[in-house]
This record gives sequence, C-alpha cells and structure tokens, in this order.
Amino acid sequence: MTAARMPALALRLCLLIAVGPVLAGCYESHLARRDALSPWSGDAMAANRAILTIDPWPKAAWNKHLTHDGKRLAKAGDHYRDPPEPTFAEQNPELTQLPAQPQTGGQ
Repeated sequence: MTAARMPALALRLCLLIAVGPVLAGCYESHLARRDALSPWSGDAMAANRAILTIDPWPKAAWNKHLTHDGKRLAKAGDHYRDPPEPTFAEQNPELTQLPAQPQTGGQ
C-alpha cells in the first residue's frame, strides 16, 4: 500500500470500530422475550380454523378409477407440443375469401 492511502484506511478502520458497538446497542431485546415460538409466528386461531375447515374438494375429485385410458389426453398433449402445419386457407386468408359481389341496381 502507498503511504498516502494508509491514513484513509486507518480512519475507516477506526470509524468501523467506533460505530460497531453503537449499532449493537440498537438491538431490540424485548423482541427476544415473547410467548410465541418465533417472532414470525402468526395467528394461531386463524391457522387452526384453516386446518380444521372441511375439505372444499368435491367427492368426485378423489375418484381414482377413471373411465378412459388417457389416449385422448395424450393426443392433446402431442398436438400442443407439436402443432400441425397450418392449411393453405389459414396461411392465406385473403386468397381464399370470395370477392364481394357487385350490387346491381336493376328492378
């Protein structure tokens, strides 16, 4: 290190040593003495109410004996992963639409 930087480094070190104990005194010890298990524990009554709530899922949702074998779902998944090529009509809608018929004013 250069001689010019030594006083600045010493000043920073002294400042750090002086400020450290001051900031350590800001610890709120009353948070350490609580009846709860942790400072972040929530409302126990609300937690118990949520745990004891009757399951909102319908009875049919628990049915594991499905009536199909999944071929239709597999086909949908394949279609999603690898969509088919668009048809000519989907690629060129302006060429596949019929032109508007001219209006004849004859009566």
